[in-house]
Amino acid sequence: FIIFTLYFAITEFNSLMKRRCLYLKSFWSWVELILALLSLAEIGIMLYTTYILLGFNSPSQEPKTDSPEGAFAQYQQAAFWDQINTYVQGIMVCVGALKLLHLLRFNKHVGRGAETVKKATGPLLGFFVIFAIVWIGFAMLAYLTFGAKEEGFSPFITTLQTLVTIILGKFYELSDQNGMMGPLFTFTFITFFQWIIVTMFVAILDVAMKQVAEEHSQKKPETEQVADLMLERLQRWVERLPGRGKGRSSSLIKQETNPGEDEVIDPGGSQDNSSNAVEFLLEKETSSSKV
Repeated sequence: FIIFTLYFAITEFNSLMKRRCLYLKSFWSWVELILALLSLAEIGIMLYTTYILLGFNSPSQEPKTDSPEGAFAQYQQAAFWDQINTYVQGIMVCVGALKLLHLLRFNKHVGRGAETVKKATGPLLGFFVIFAIVWIGFAMLAYLTFGAKEEGFSPFITTLQTLVTIILGKFYELSDQNGMMGPLFTFTFITFFQWIIVTMFVAILDVAMKQVAEEHSQKKPETEQVADLMLERLQRWVERLPGRGKGRSSSLIKQETNPGEDEVIDPGGSQDNSSNAVEFLLEKETSSSKV
């Protein structure tokens, strides 16, 4: 992992120095650069955490302090860096999954999905602005109404998390002094987000997907053309193998020696052609004899 990471980081650094601004304009270049930096950070954190743990287990190294608080602080430091290591690994796996989608762009389904998201970027940005405004509005209403009484609505960040769980299907029994705002808020929030906001999101993706399908029906993208070319050359290479080539040659010989259906059903076609040729030769000989 260390050797591959160093090679990958050096390659990306050389590409950045050669292309400069053009390198930073590409989204996938940013993905590769972030992946290289996260990999280097993972190596550094892993080595430092291992150094701390080896210091605990080494009998030759004297402890820095004899108090239990000092030993606990050292173990807490090791646990902290191990937790940071877990966070870096999670982010690195997420970015690596994006890179894997880029590598699988020769598949038509993956390619169409990426082009659909790219074409719907503008409408989705506007949609997310509206989504954020409405979301924060409902969160402020819930925080001011239920924050002092209900669990899960205080502080404000917890209120945002609670609204996410409500959309995912978790139900909260909200009640106040008159018992009206709780059911009214729950009904309005679920109806608005699950029936209106989600429908708008799906409609935007559906329109973009139809546009991409129409473009692909007129002309195949370059990635699919390259994939078809690769498959065609692979089939030719397989057919050139000894066993495959022998079977193919025998089938070709059988096709050449055996007549086709058209020839068997209508054998008179060749006879008509030969008779026309004989009549043409006879007419030519008679005309030459007259001269």
